[in-house]
Amino acid sequence: MEYWYRRVTATIRNDSGHPLTLMPVGDFDGGRWLGGGSEPPPKIKTIASGGEQQFVVESARHSTGCEGRLRFKVGDTGKVWEIYWNNPFINACGETNDYEQTLDGKRRGVPVDQDDVDDDLAVVKYTCLSEGASDKPGATAPRAPDTQNAAAEAGKPAHVSAPAGPTIVLTLVASFPYMYGSDANEVALMAKDSWSPTLKDFEEIAIFETDLLNKQRPGSAPKPKVIVGLRGFLEAFSSLNAGVRCSRVNLITHSTSSSVALSGTVESSGRTTWMDFNESPQLSVPDRAVEAAKRVETIDNSAALKDDHGQGCFLSGAMTRNAWFHDPTKGRSDRDAIRSKMAPGAEFHVYSCDAATKEKGSLLAPAMLQLIANAFNVRTFGFTTPIFYLPKKSGPRILDRNITGLGKTEEEALTNAKPGIFHNDDSASQKALASFIVIKEPNPVP
Repeated sequence: MEYWYRRVTATIRNDSGHPLTLMPVGDFDGGRWLGGGSEPPPKIKTIASGGEQQFVVESARHSTGCEGRLRFKVGDTGKVWEIYWNNPFINACGETNDYEQTLDGKRRGVPVDQDDVDDDLAVVKYTCLSEGASDKPGATAPRAPDTQNAAAEAGKPAHVSAPAGPTIVLTLVASFPYMYGSDANEVALMAKDSWSPTLKDFEEIAIFETDLLNKQRPGSAPKPKVIVGLRGFLEAFSSLNAGVRCSRVNLITHSTSSSVALSGTVESSGRTTWMDFNESPQLSVPDRAVEAAKRVETIDNSAALKDDHGQGCFLSGAMTRNAWFHDPTKGRSDRDAIRSKMAPGAEFHVYSCDAATKEKGSLLAPAMLQLIANAFNVRTFGFTTPIFYLPKKSGPRILDRNITGLGKTEEEALTNAKPGIFHNDDSASQKALASFIVIKEPNPVP
């Protein structure tokens, strides 16, 4: 996320014993609803007793913060509950972000700051207390019925929120080992438009981005993790320290429209492959069109993932509602373990070629991105056009592998080229390059 961007992800818990009804009078002293909408999300307009809902606000302009308040009627009591947040662009003299909650103008309860690392992307929880509850942080009324389980039993998606704890930005790099042999061989393939990036390119970009994040917020981005297959993907989360949650996950890889690679091979010819459940190659451009007929006979997109976690990619069919990731006898425990490592409002960014394109004979990848969002309960980002890797060359040598750009052609991508990869879908790009960016909100499968 760009250094000038600010965000507040807020959870409202209603333990008052009465429904909360959002009042039309609210103030934004700075910022806006996430995505620039003029209306609050419908889910916070009425919050049942015992219920919990979430909203997100963000910077409205470059180098500005988020500040505002919302007011709720507390049932028919005649009382007004108000919440306030302030995540300024600059915190002077070491001050922290500011959160308050009041009942009829008097402080009642203490909001819980759930973000110990990155206050730029702040996370906070407000609780509207019952009449007899303690004012201490975390105090609640006697538990109301479990609305989350009730929603699941009723066949509705249940929202799974992670507990409080420090948050990090986790960057995962799919292993595509370097097999070109030399810069000269790569440059020759680039001249023939047959080159494809490898782990060498992915790692250089990932290290650049995490170093930049850690300069802005020390300790907020651990060293990028190279993953091999689904097992490596799962271990990237299980190896995190207890209590650590991810505010954002980045996956740098290759893909087709219905298959996101978790490891694979770039041959010395530039041909790129990875393996699906049937060990049939998922092929990148230009080989897809050539071998499409062969693949139709061998690839079963409805197959489950291998139970031994040897799977090399996410297949759309393996992530649908009743497939492996949601089957209580197979992958649901892995899915829930990953969900538990996601902070409220977490994002999942897929940086790959064709991660949101529509191809003849393939599934529509915005649907693939939606499946990822639903599986891990994260806001998921992808692209409608390839990310172009644009190494700097001098004769037969490659001087810099750290440049990428977004566009329908390499020429167009060059006009948007910058160091790193996160710039392709940062806030500025979401406006300037909106037609190339796909964002899917989670609708979690219970």
